[in-house]
Amino acid sequence: MRRRRLLTQVYAPYILIIFLSLVTVAWFASHSLKKYYLEQTVTDLEAKARLTEKLIAGAFSGKAENVESICKDIGSTVQTRITAIFPSGSVVCDSEKIPEKMENHAERREVKEALSGNVGIATRYSHELSQEMIYVAVPVIENGEIRGVVRASTPLTHVDRALGAMYLKSILGGIVVAIIAAIMSYLIARRISKSVESVKEGAERYARGDFEYRLRVSGAEEIGLLAETLNKMALQLMRLESMRRDFVANVSHELMTPITSIKGFVETLRDGAVRDPKRTGEFLEIISKHSDRLGTIVEDLLSLSRLEQGVEKGQIKFEKANLRQVLKDAVALCEQRAREKEIVIELEINEDIVMDVNAPLLEEAVVNLVDNGIKYSGKKETITVRADMENNSVVIKVIDRGCGIPPEHLPRIFERFYRVDKARSREMGGTGLGLSIVKHIVAAHGGRVHVESELGKGSTFSIYLPIS
Repeated sequence: MRRRRLLTQVYAPYILIIFLSLVTVAWFASHSLKKYYLEQTVTDLEAKARLTEKLIAGAFSGKAENVESICKDIGSTVQTRITAIFPSGSVVCDSEKIPEKMENHAERREVKEALSGNVGIATRYSHELSQEMIYVAVPVIENGEIRGVVRASTPLTHVDRALGAMYLKSILGGIVVAIIAAIMSYLIARRISKSVESVKEGAERYARGDFEYRLRVSGAEEIGLLAETLNKMALQLMRLESMRRDFVANVSHELMTPITSIKGFVETLRDGAVRDPKRTGEFLEIISKHSDRLGTIVEDLLSLSRLEQGVEKGQIKFEKANLRQVLKDAVALCEQRAREKEIVIELEINEDIVMDVNAPLLEEAVVNLVDNGIKYSGKKETITVRADMENNSVVIKVIDRGCGIPPEHLPRIFERFYRVDKARSREMGGTGLGLSIVKHIVAAHGGRVHVESELGKGSTFSIYLPIS
């Protein structure tokens, strides 16, 4: 049986592990992105259907006039296809088609679901419009009885375009990383193979009687000499790897940090640790941890991207919300992490403040600030979340009694990937994007965020939101 060369045995597993890591991260990122876009589309269509329902509710009892005109006006205004349907399945009106020429809709999945009293959701190819569509149908209820269904639908092309652009970037980035990794792994694997060949050549020269040739080892038999040589080679490679990691850290390429760590442990496995099951398990666990970190960085980058796109396209929805409840929910999300360090989170808000906000986004901003305070506070400290009215603004303050921030870092604290203490921040699991996300969320609300800090005494992050 022909034995495989050492170069092949080392190179193939290395490439396989890198490939699987990249595929896993790409799959999770694309899955999360697609789920987000579809959820946003369904929410938007349901809201439009509810609006239409209120405007044409009388059509199902014969009390409304110009129903078809209203449907077309609404559809044109919100750039969405609107359809009203009787319980029998016949179409009352449609913003894009003539009702009399349309098929009976009683068997459509989303219509059947709406007629049972629920919100119906379906995605399928529309032969009438010759494209893939997503449909959301809501029941029209009058005096406890379902009078009909209002359905809103839109092509999936805009979702596909957004996802396609992101997928293309991910694929191109993955190809670049894979090529670099393949070249580096090949060069390193070839170097190891040559080193082993050198040891073999030295043993053969000894066997031939060439005693002047030295392997720079002494006092051991041939197997011991090989072990010592390999150990020295491993030490040298580790030093080279350490220098390479320092270089990557100096260029501050955040996405390359976890990838570099993955490479390092794979190389250690390649250099002999793979024959030790215990060490192999430990290194694979570390590789998995860094893959998760890479996924977290990607997810935070996607959050920033969604925020920026939402602001640019005016897609961030604002509704009346009770600020006390928003802050209360944010504090509740941080309670578990606070208990782990015996930290008390105090909520101080003297009155019910109702204002137009995007509650989930504002909650996320407060959670990021509180979580930041927990990370940099000692045990049994107190973090205060306070909300007050100041002139024409609502001010939300998150006050911690932690280590504080040096003054020279304060002007750049909200920049992407900026860290005061890079090593400590990474150790605590931070991506360097949390405060940047806070800044973007506050900016989307037309507000601003400010920080005051004193070394050894703590920091106060203030969110200023205008009252419209």
